[in-house]
Amino acid sequence: MWRAVVFALAGLGVARTVQGCEPIWLPSSAPAEGGFVIATLSAERAGPGVRAEVERAGGAAAPYAGRSVVLVPWSYAPDCTPRPWREGAWAPAGTRGVFRVLPRPRASWIDEWPTFDVRIAGLEPVWRNQDPRWTDAATRGSLLAVEEFFSLYGALPDADALKRSPATAISRLEEWERGHPGAAEREPAKTIIEYLKGRAARK
Repeated sequence: MWRAVVFALAGLGVARTVQGCEPIWLPSSAPAEGGFVIATLSAERAGPGVRAEVERAGGAAAPYAGRSVVLVPWSYAPDCTPRPWREGAWAPAGTRGVFRVLPRPRASWIDEWPTFDVRIAGLEPVWRNQDPRWTDAATRGSLLAVEEFFSLYGALPDADALKRSPATAISRLEEWERGHPGAAEREPAKTIIEYLKGRAARK
């Protein structure tokens, strides 16, 4: 289940979204069992899913970079159990961004295409160029590009490790910050890094 840590939203220019069990769309950790991709949605349906072209992939999705796949959108019932997407059209064809995904075993692929489940699909893609959910006009011109966010997401700590030892868990993120000084000062990287450093300092 995708979980995001709730940020203190005041002054961050973040459009709050409440849906199912996800209080906010901006991530502060990455699930150990999942993957993440830069993908573009097509207009072609495949059962309950949508065909998509994957450009880059990380985590459990890494073997599928450069592949055509099926993304199956999900939402959550009021009791937080997963349910098939029932919210009408998901995202329009041509939508390109970073999607958080759970790869299915081959036996559960749709039409022999590699198949990923997209949990809480109403929040995906989790980032796109000039993401419209970032409402602070003063920073919109300097937001991370999709490729930069993909790199940042790959450096986020595992949620369980973050709970056990925040200071240790964010070491990889701090390494990313040192290697990407310009990007680290732009949103949403700046907000994510500041939040995680503050959490580590309080531990």
